[in-house]
Parts: sequence; C-alpha cells; structure tokens
Amino acid sequence: ATARLRTPQPARSKADYIDGSPRRTYDAFMFSAGHVHVGDQAIIGGLVAVHQFTRIGRMAIIGGCSKVVQDVPPYSTCDGHPALFRGLNIIGLERAGIATEAIRALRQTYRYFYRMGLSRDHALQRISQEIPPLSQIQEVVQFVRSSDRGICRGTRARESTVLDSAEI
Repeated sequence: ATARLRTPQPARSKADYIDGSPRRTYDAFMFSAGHVHVGDQAIIGGLVAVHQFTRIGRMAIIGGCSKVVQDVPPYSTCDGHPALFRGLNIIGLERAGIATEAIRALRQTYRYFYRMGLSRDHALQRISQEIPPLSQIQEVVQFVRSSDRGICRGTRARESTVLDSAEI
C-alpha cells in the first residue's frame, strides 16, 4: 500500500487572521434550514444543525452535533442540544493577535450577559457605562442589539460540578 502525502500548507501570519477576509470553516455535514448568516473566521463542527435566519458571529466556534436555534455571538464558543454559550474563543482571539486588554473587556462583556443574571437591556446599559468602547465590544453590542432570535443561552449554575451544601 502506498502512503498518501499531504501537500504542505503555507505558513500563516497574524495578518491572515485579522485582515477581515471571509474565512469560514465548516466540518462535514453541517445542516442549515434556509438562510443563515455566518461571520468571518467562524468554525462550525460536524453534524451541526442551524435553524433558519440564525446568525453566527465572527470568530465563533460551534461544537459538533449541536442544535443552534438562536444567534451565536461573536468570539464565543457554543455547544450542546440546544447550543449553549460555553465561553470565549480565547485561543482564536490570541492567534488573531487581539490585544489582552480587548480579551479582558470581552470577558467582562460576556459576564454581564451570561453570569450576572441581567436582562439584555440592563446588560447593554452596564456595558456602555463600564467597559471601554473597543471595536470588538462595539461589534458584540451591535450584534446583540440587532438580534431578532435572541442570543444563545448560557450554561446554568446547576450544571456545574460544585454541590450545594444542601446536597452534601
């Protein structure tokens, strides 16, 4: 049997990730029901089902076998059935050369949406008051404001591995 050799791929520079070119990665068998907007540099795993008129933000990652019924915000990772927000795409942000200050601000932004129990309007108000107006933050705010389907939900505190004192 002969071995197949892969063609060497050219090395990528940081400019390949941040020049705004529409690079999207789809794994095998990604299903979409009608019109779906996929942002630049988004990665969609295998056997993912995406509802029609759903948006997937820039540099978002969706894990395999997920069911996406609401918008997936930029720079996030989502997974599950239905897809839930799992955190930031930290590795992608670092590879893209996004500044540490912007990553911290994104972390705080998503904390307002997912960890503090605030409504969307209250979270947007606090973000505008307390977080510096970086381009990545403005992109997330605009994405959330323009969402018709709502953004995917976050994981619930009950899903964590920490037990309440009453359960011990």
